[in-house]
Amino acid sequence: MLKTIYKMSLLDYQSFLLNESAMAPIQWKKHDGKYRTAFLELLNKNGSIELDPEYSSKWGMSSIAVSSIENLNDLKNYVNSNKVIDKNGPFMVVGKLTIPLTNILKTGQLHVGGKTSTDTDIKESMVVYYYYNPNIDVLADNEAASAACGNIPTNALHAKVFAKLQNWLLTVDDDVSDKLADWKSSANALPSGLFLDRGDLYSFVKTAGFRLSGVGSVDQWCPGDVYLYNRGDSSLITSHVNSSTEIGQLNLLFSNSLNPNHGTVYGVITAISLKEEAARSGKAKGFIKNISNKDTIYNLTKDEIKMCSDEPDKAIIAISDWQTKIEGVLNSSGLSTHYIKGDPNKLSLKQLPQKLASQKLCYYLLTLPSGSPNEVDTNLLGIYKFGMKQGNSDVNPPYYKVSGSTSGNAKVERITSGDVISLLLGGNDSKETQMVINDSDTRQDILLFYYLSKGDDMYEITLVIGGGGNSQGKMEFFSPILIGNVKNDPSVANSVINMVQQRSSGNVKR
Repeated sequence: MLKTIYKMSLLDYQSFLLNESAMAPIQWKKHDGKYRTAFLELLNKNGSIELDPEYSSKWGMSSIAVSSIENLNDLKNYVNSNKVIDKNGPFMVVGKLTIPLTNILKTGQLHVGGKTSTDTDIKESMVVYYYYNPNIDVLADNEAASAACGNIPTNALHAKVFAKLQNWLLTVDDDVSDKLADWKSSANALPSGLFLDRGDLYSFVKTAGFRLSGVGSVDQWCPGDVYLYNRGDSSLITSHVNSSTEIGQLNLLFSNSLNPNHGTVYGVITAISLKEEAARSGKAKGFIKNISNKDTIYNLTKDEIKMCSDEPDKAIIAISDWQTKIEGVLNSSGLSTHYIKGDPNKLSLKQLPQKLASQKLCYYLLTLPSGSPNEVDTNLLGIYKFGMKQGNSDVNPPYYKVSGSTSGNAKVERITSGDVISLLLGGNDSKETQMVINDSDTRQDILLFYYLSKGDDMYEITLVIGGGGNSQGKMEFFSPILIGNVKNDPSVANSVINMVQQRSSGNVKR
């Protein structure tokens, strides 16, 4: 069934007094009362009102569930009666809050139905939901799916998130079937019979980690979105957190195994970072800031953008020049490199700025901070550590990254800051590190493949370097492909040669 989505939002009262864009009384009458109709539909469907993120911290919540409105029936009757709605009323009563309906904005977000309500709370709590409800078909019966929230143990989710999840499940439909499969695959990848926590104890540990680590954000300490442990160890965990005076003590709680220990503080928690299947490009600024104060040097200038549209012949020459620069860096790097260099003359006018931005970013990623080819190996490792949040063993605990999949098979990777990471040698008869750069004229981005070892495990790393918005370089970092464990199977090293040959031929399958 097609659902109508109207765009609205909610601000706090002080901001409303100073903000002329808040819903004026006349707006509730415009366009045959479509905002009034949308709001009434929301109330009748028992959905939720999403708060503007800029102000949600002032309210202490990110959304208001319709079921939590204490004067709901009176509100429905008033809205349905077509009476005037202004700053004098009506009001929504939610706990100690009394909120005038004129706090609703016509430019924010009001979700009628469930298909767009996939914020962070829903994404992460649905993995928790499937962990405790592995056999539920959410789409078969909305009410039964919502009722199955009762199978989630107390304290596994915050109370407000739990209520939000219940309401969302009442309106979910098959428009989110891929997301449901993605989340379910993540839950299925975790060992069963343990306690999956995104509730109060989880927040208590994260708050302590943020405080003791002294880093800029809690995710910089540990990006775990949920914690897995034996429920009987809750008191032990709480006691250890309360007695920890430095981050090294607190980090003893975290396991480098997907199966946490039991009855001892050492490795009693497995932290899980939840990722969805779709890869996301990210601005390279964050990485380059780590190695250079020239954090925008890789962007196209206004003159370069103008050249791509007004003087394409010059743009083609510029692209060829950057190819020569990249090739020169690779030839001087001491690495065994394979550069697939396309013909810039085959690029379309639309592709020129994206390709130029890709090449400029590629060059600086390989050579910063010193501009020397000797930095290529250091920067390749730096890119990996940045993309995988590979941290400092003195500050960051181990965690697992679980990437969901619509096919039902999630990828699980252990991220342990104490592991020794190094670029991988090319094979049994080679002492050189292998790297392939695919800069073909059939692509407007650049694919960079290289190989490293983390402990005894060997990986292929794929970095997509692409121009976004013509002038802003972007990096898309794919999950590493595990080639094998060289300790268990020494012949695995030879597999790198076969992969390099495949990539060097341009036969790219990812």
